[in-house]
Amino acid sequence: MFEMFNRVFNTKSNIKETEQKIPQGQIVENNNEGAVVVSVPDGGTYAQHLAFNFDYNSQAELVESYREIAQIPEVKNAIDEVVNDAISYHEDENPISISLADVPKEILVEKTCKKIEEIWDNKIIKLLNLNYDAHLLFEQFYIDGIKAAHIIPTEKKNGGIEKVVVLDAVDIVKIRNEKRDNKTGQIIKIEEYFQYKPNSFLNKKDKSRDTNTTNSYNVGKAVTENTYILPKESVAYATSGMRDFATGLVKGWLHEAVKPATQLATLENSLLVYRLTRAPERRVFYVDVGGLTASKAEQYVENLKNRFRNRMVLDPASGSFKDKRHLMTMQEDFWLPRQNGRGTEVSTLAGGQSLGEIDDVMYFLKKLYKALNVPSSRFEDNGATLAFDRAPELSRDELKFSKYVSKVRKRFNYWLSQILRTELILTKTISEEEWEKLENYIVFNYSQDFYLEEKKRNELFRQRLALASELGVTDFVGNIYSMDYVKTNILQMTQTEIDDQKKQIEIEDKEKPKDKNDDTNNENDEDVNDDS
Repeated sequence: MFEMFNRVFNTKSNIKETEQKIPQGQIVENNNEGAVVVSVPDGGTYAQHLAFNFDYNSQAELVESYREIAQIPEVKNAIDEVVNDAISYHEDENPISISLADVPKEILVEKTCKKIEEIWDNKIIKLLNLNYDAHLLFEQFYIDGIKAAHIIPTEKKNGGIEKVVVLDAVDIVKIRNEKRDNKTGQIIKIEEYFQYKPNSFLNKKDKSRDTNTTNSYNVGKAVTENTYILPKESVAYATSGMRDFATGLVKGWLHEAVKPATQLATLENSLLVYRLTRAPERRVFYVDVGGLTASKAEQYVENLKNRFRNRMVLDPASGSFKDKRHLMTMQEDFWLPRQNGRGTEVSTLAGGQSLGEIDDVMYFLKKLYKALNVPSSRFEDNGATLAFDRAPELSRDELKFSKYVSKVRKRFNYWLSQILRTELILTKTISEEEWEKLENYIVFNYSQDFYLEEKKRNELFRQRLALASELGVTDFVGNIYSMDYVKTNILQMTQTEIDDQKKQIEIEDKEKPKDKNDDTNNENDEDVNDDS
């Protein structure tokens, strides 16, 4: 049987594991998260069905394949493009913030909305360390296609979340138990929970996760043999929302790039080997062995060859050449015994031709970029520079890429919202019923690249002003836009800068010398007053 986890939601917690409400007549449940479904007839049992087998699916192997291709330089660059577009850091703002400005008052009052925003800024961001690790969390979610975290509440009543521990995607699986009616087959009851087994899928290439290594604190097999059950409410779990219809497994965003990336890596390795073996010219030694027997002739040639041998072998792991005298390589000269009195002869074997053609490599490279959904123009080194002038027309590929990043963000938001929900309900800030009404109104705001966003915004604003001018509008400031709006939204000045500049202007007005003409006019005005 399973060993229960020692820090799950206890009876003192505000959150209780509830059964999912099933409409009458339902026979199928959505499963976009790739949960392992166990269907049993009414009256049956499924408690021990999964107790002795955790690695029966290949979801972990699929995630490991994504991580493996993520180490390929071209794939790594594409991942960086997605992450850099999604997450941006600025000194004066959080990388991810929330806004509840659109929440109707009949759902939640403004005071509670402000409190929720403060909880996000003051606690959730610190729990996840978003100000420093937001890009790392997003990158791992993008690579794996699955994001899971164990939410640990405080023992204090209404204390909220104490800690959020991010779990490895290969160690956790979602289990769904569906109990069905024996006659109609309709679903009567659904129970969902998570099964967690540390280091369940040890990758031989990833020694950092192997508990048998000397640099690990958990030496031995005691940890790897434990399997834990985590209630659904204690885990924040999100996936890409995509499934492989052939296997039912969750697909990551790199799924379509696995095949072209592997093909490209294989082709590059074979091309390198071919060039190293066929590029140099090699010698052919025809050794006259006279009337020696076959065995003696072979030994004679071998002894002669060992006196001139210098074997260099390419190490694919490091890319360097190593002297391996005990290995036979394809770069060596050819030594052939010859009889019939034709004598010893040395000739030259020409090297390979057309070694500079890489059309096949470029074909698979373009195919890889298309599978990664990143515009190939971002990787072309054509000496293009960033122009600080009016923006050119947006290409179709860039528009498609922007929508693609937004979809990935949306799934990441779902993971963040689960952590926020748990904190709000644990602290009794809102109830579960209020959360169900509120969650669709929460807006996650990501810090954008300052220059590009401002450039796009200014270009759109310039076009609006031009359109208004064509309609006859001339005086914008004072009639349509206030001076405060110009300072705040167009000049992007903060309130502190506005106040400082206002004080500085007042100081400069006092220090400004008076015009002599103004003094003369004042004296004439005084003379006129005296005469009268």
